[in-house]
Amino acid sequence: MTALILHFYFVTLQKLFLTLTMMSRTFHAKIPLSSWALLTLLILTTGYAAWRKEAPLLVLSLVVTTLLIEQIIHTEYVLQDGKLQIRKGRFSKPHEIEVAEIQSIDQASGMRIGGKALTTFLVIVLKGGKEVTVTPKDETGFIQQIHKQRYRNEHE
Repeated sequence: MTALILHFYFVTLQKLFLTLTMMSRTFHAKIPLSSWALLTLLILTTGYAAWRKEAPLLVLSLVVTTLLIEQIIHTEYVLQDGKLQIRKGRFSKPHEIEVAEIQSIDQASGMRIGGKALTTFLVIVLKGGKEVTVTPKDETGFIQQIHKQRYRNEHE
């Protein structure tokens, strides 16, 4: 009887441990310089359209500015249950990638000025040669979490 109770508690604790270790992890995206430049240009266009009383241009620039801000603020990368979900705002469909499909993750950089990269990003190479770029704020933590998820999936 005691062995049965101990087995029950062991199984319960093991399930609890697996549940706690498989929790989701969310990484927010860096805002690249190009997005800031585009946002500044759109805000200036909105101001110009309001000043000149150009209603169609004003409405268009307000809509595009709102969509860009929405995408910038709400871009996030969620790792959960062996899947990477890329969410680019509330108005776009999330993109899901199986962690087991990831072959490699490489760090790349955009334009350089004076030997210093203005933007850095990660290139995720999937099986079949497809590449996906992501820009998490914590690149090292993101890579470590993907490796942890891959290790868990391989050893379950």
